[in-house]
Amino acid sequence: MCDVVFQFQGDVLKFAGDALWSYFPDDLDLGSFFGTVLEALDYVNSTEPLKGRTALQVHLGAEFGSFQLASLGDPKHRLEAEPIGDLLDVVYKACDLGDANQFVIGPALAQQCPGTEKLTPIDEKFSLVEAGSAPAGSENLMRAVGAETPATRSRNLELYVAQDVLKRIKSSGSSLAVQSEHRHVVVLFANFEHDFTGDADDPNGAINDLNDTLERCFAAIRRLHGSIARIDPYQRGHKLLVLFGAPTKREDDELSALQCATKLISFADAGFRIRIGLAIGPLYCGNVGSKKRREYTVMGEGVNLAARLMAKASWNEIIIDSALQSRLPAEVLTEPVFFALKGIGDNVTCHRFAGISEDTTTDESTEVIVGQQRALDALTVAWQETGGGWRRLVALTGEPGIGKSTLITSFIRRHSSANCVKVICKNSLLFGRGWLARKLLQQLYEQNHQGGGDIITFVESIVGARWLPIMTDLLEFDIQENAWTKGLTPELRIAKTRELFVELVSALVKSPQMIIVDDYDRADEYSHSLVLALGEVTDNLPLLLLVVTRDGDVFQPHPDQPALLSKVELEAPSDDE
Repeated sequence: MCDVVFQFQGDVLKFAGDALWSYFPDDLDLGSFFGTVLEALDYVNSTEPLKGRTALQVHLGAEFGSFQLASLGDPKHRLEAEPIGDLLDVVYKACDLGDANQFVIGPALAQQCPGTEKLTPIDEKFSLVEAGSAPAGSENLMRAVGAETPATRSRNLELYVAQDVLKRIKSSGSSLAVQSEHRHVVVLFANFEHDFTGDADDPNGAINDLNDTLERCFAAIRRLHGSIARIDPYQRGHKLLVLFGAPTKREDDELSALQCATKLISFADAGFRIRIGLAIGPLYCGNVGSKKRREYTVMGEGVNLAARLMAKASWNEIIIDSALQSRLPAEVLTEPVFFALKGIGDNVTCHRFAGISEDTTTDESTEVIVGQQRALDALTVAWQETGGGWRRLVALTGEPGIGKSTLITSFIRRHSSANCVKVICKNSLLFGRGWLARKLLQQLYEQNHQGGGDIITFVESIVGARWLPIMTDLLEFDIQENAWTKGLTPELRIAKTRELFVELVSALVKSPQMIIVDDYDRADEYSHSLVLALGEVTDNLPLLLLVVTRDGDVFQPHPDQPALLSKVELEAPSDDE
C-alpha cells in the first residue's frame, strides 16, 4: 500500500494499526489509483503464506480539502504529528461507508473529478469510485526493492517515536532492532475530544490548550510504564493507543493499565472529555510498513476489542473486558454490562469500572503464636525507647504465612492506649503513586491535628504556597506550577518533597507515636523514598516506625545517615517451642 501511495506522488501521513492515512498534494487519478490498489492486494493475497487462506481486504475513503497538521503531546518527551480538521471526519465516514474492496469519496472530491472518472452516488454526499486500469509497470511494483534510508539521530525526529521503541532501535543501531513477536499485551484505547468552539478564531491557541492536557496525560502514562503507540483521528476527536506489555513486559502491567485509565479520566473537565476501553490479549507486535516508511505497531483481537469497548463507553467512563477484569484484585469494583460488539458477539459480557475499595483489613487474631514472644519483647523495647523521645525504625521480616500480621495485632493490643497509625499496603499500587505516604499523612493529620481547616490548608501552613505544587501526589489535588517549581528536575522535586514530608510529619508528631506499615514491600518506590526520609532527620522525634515486609533489604536508610534501623526477624518455632 505504501508503494502504491508513493507511485501516485502521495505520502504516508501516518499508520493506524492495520490502516494508514495518506495524502496527495496534487490531482489524483482516482480510478487508476483504485485499480492499482486492488492489483497490489491481489498480489499480496497470491503470495505465501496467504495463498489459499482468508484473503486480505481493503476499505478506502477520500475527500478533498484542507486540514491542519499539529504536533500533539508533550514537547519534552513525545509528540505525534496529528492531522486535525473536519475533513478528517468526512474521510473516516467515507471509509466506513464502503464495503470490502470499495472506494468511497466525499462530495468536495466528487466535484473536483473530471468527467472521465466513473462515480456512482450512494447518497446525496458520497459516491463510489469505479476501478480503472493500473499504470503500465504496476505489476512489478510489489517486487521492487526500495532503498533503506539511513536512520536520523535528530532529537526533533526522536520526539515522534515511542520511547521504548527508540531504546530498542538505539541499542543495536539497526532498523531491525525491534523484532516482530506475539505476546500478551494490555491495550488501552482512549477517545478524547477537546472543545474548540471557544477558540474558533485562534486554532493554535486551542491546540496549545489541548497540548497542556495531553502533557499531563503523557506524564501519567510514562510514570506508569505505558508505551504511547499513537494518536489517530477518530469520528469524534482523536483516539490514543497505549500499550502495557509491549515492547517491554512488566509484572504489574494489568494494574498499571487500570491505574493509568483512572488517572486519564481524572483530567476531564469542561473543555476536555475522554472515554476508555481496556482489554488484554495476544497481539502481533512489530514493524509495519515499507522500507521507505515504517512504524512499530500492534495488531490482534485485543486491539480490536479495546477499540470496541472504547466506542461503547460513555464519556469519562472505563469499560474493561472479562479477561482483564478476572486478573484484577477483588478491591477493584466493577459492574457487569452487556454489549453487541461488531465481529465479536451480540451479548458480550464486559465490566464498567466503578471504583476501588480501600478496605484492606486482614484477620486480626489477638493470640500470640508460639515462638513470637522474643520478637514481641523486642518491639516493646523499641516502643519504650520512643517514649523517652527517641526515634526508632524497625523492620519486621519473615516468610509469608509465618504470622507477622498476627504479631503486629498482638503488639498493638498490648499498647492499646498508644497513638497508632496503621496502613496495609496489600494492593496499594491500585491507588496511585505515593498512596502509602499520602495515607500516612492523612491519618496522622486526623489523629493529631487539633486546629481547624482541611489538610491542604495545614500543608500550606507548613510548606508555604511556594512549594505547594510539588505536593500534588500527597494531596491528590492538582495545584498549578509556579516560578519556583516549574523548572525543577524530577530528582530535585523528589528531594524537596522528601524534605517537606519530614517537616509535615514532625509538625504532627509531638508525643510518642507508632506508625505501622504492613506489606511495606508492596508499596511504590516513591512512597518508599518518602517514608525512608523519616530516618534521615537530625532532631529527635518520638516516633516508632515499624514496617512489616517479606524482604528486609527493601528498608534501607540513606547511605550518608548513621544506621538507625533495627531488624526483627520472625522465624518458625523450634521443636522445643
